[in-house]
Amino acid sequence: MLLCLTLAAAAVAVTAQVQALLDAGIGQYHQGEYLVAREQFAAAIYLEPTNPNAHFWLGTVQYQLQQYDAALKELQRAVELWPQFPEAHNNLGNVLLALHRPAEAAKAYSTALGFRPAYEDAQYNLGNALLETGDAPGAAQAFRRVAQLNPKRGDAHNNLGLALDRLGRGPEALAEYKEAATLAPGVLLYQLNCGIACLNNSRSREAVNAFRAVIKIDPAQYDAWFNLGLAWYKIGSFGAVNDAALADAKAAFAEAEKLRPSDPEPAYHLGLCDTALGAHSEALEHYQRSDRIKPGQAKVLLNLGYTLLELKRPEEAIPPLIRATELDPKSILAHQNLALAYTQRGDEDKALQEWMQMANLNERMALPHEHIGRIYFNQGKYVDAERHFRRYLHLNPDNALVWNNLGVDYERQSSALADPGLKKQELEAAVDAYQHALALDPNFAIAHNNLGVAYELLGDVERAKAEYRKTLALDPNHAEAKANLARLEGGGGQ
Repeated sequence: MLLCLTLAAAAVAVTAQVQALLDAGIGQYHQGEYLVAREQFAAAIYLEPTNPNAHFWLGTVQYQLQQYDAALKELQRAVELWPQFPEAHNNLGNVLLALHRPAEAAKAYSTALGFRPAYEDAQYNLGNALLETGDAPGAAQAFRRVAQLNPKRGDAHNNLGLALDRLGRGPEALAEYKEAATLAPGVLLYQLNCGIACLNNSRSREAVNAFRAVIKIDPAQYDAWFNLGLAWYKIGSFGAVNDAALADAKAAFAEAEKLRPSDPEPAYHLGLCDTALGAHSEALEHYQRSDRIKPGQAKVLLNLGYTLLELKRPEEAIPPLIRATELDPKSILAHQNLALAYTQRGDEDKALQEWMQMANLNERMALPHEHIGRIYFNQGKYVDAERHFRRYLHLNPDNALVWNNLGVDYERQSSALADPGLKKQELEAAVDAYQHALALDPNFAIAHNNLGVAYELLGDVERAKAEYRKTLALDPNHAEAKANLARLEGGGGQ
């Protein structure tokens, strides 16, 4: 973000000697001889301590030398000696901004504009200060005013785009970045911002063109290569997988990694590309390299664990996934993959803890309740299993599989009951659950068989035989339905 340093002079009477010192100092300043210029301005102040121009120029050269505290003192003295000195107020704002005091800087710029409303540089600097204070609406107004004062000023359009981005007005921001790039096609920053805005506004193909334009000018531009990779990755992985686009993404990320091998991001994104392509062994190498470059990144550890899980290596997957949950305890994906890793290893108790953690993190998420229900069912805790299957179906009633599982759970509960009336109630609840499953998926063979079993246990043999026949029509090799139907038709009874 550039600041405009104003160079001017107040209209005051000075002696010939002081004027000569000021003229010499200004000449040295423009030649970049800041140390020599500083001595000239200091000598002028020595001869004439109340000369606002001398204090202004000394403060300005000290700013260039990054002597901000000294510059602050001189510019404050300049505006004290001549309060209507807009250039001094502007440069005072620049010093305050360098000292990380943006609110005070904004006040100084506003003071300058009070004396000269069409002061373009102060208006631009005010926009930058307001951006730093978080006042994006005020910044947008300031930059828009600069663009009105000077429509061909690319930096004003670019920074207006930054302010609009912060306000969530992406399409308007993109239009400003494009205007900046049109006005100054050789400024790579504007082309980069244009491409990033295209990415953020789901215009990935346009982003590709913008980043390619940057690379054509500067083939060693890391940000252009990296963001080009992001654009191709979005094209290749969002929706149907596009192998060619993902190959282009990998090529771009590889170039970025060559330019900045100490950055873990290209390696990580190469891993994402291979994950999208289903090349898990290759993805593993990239995630491991990213982790070596910068250990302790939750997203890298998460994907590293996920990849090991896909490769059926749960023992190796568990440590990085545990670390991912430690680094980001609210990461639902980390807890989910850790639960799946424990399940692959056969450790249902630890898997249950992770599913419970997921359920606590997001009470509106159905998925963990299905898995919690299955684990309780496997442990013979049928009432607990029922509670979680029902919770799942409350959140997502359109899952035939979970309705079926609830039905099986009711059957198991009925088998543990001695009271015929209670047993009947549980079996009727099972019938209702299976019927829900079949309303959602009429071709669900297992649910037809299970419904047949429930009817048979209720003594409704004809309905039971009808369901077994439906099962075999859908799956002629369903062994249990064959046996059940054979038994009933052979007069074997229940």
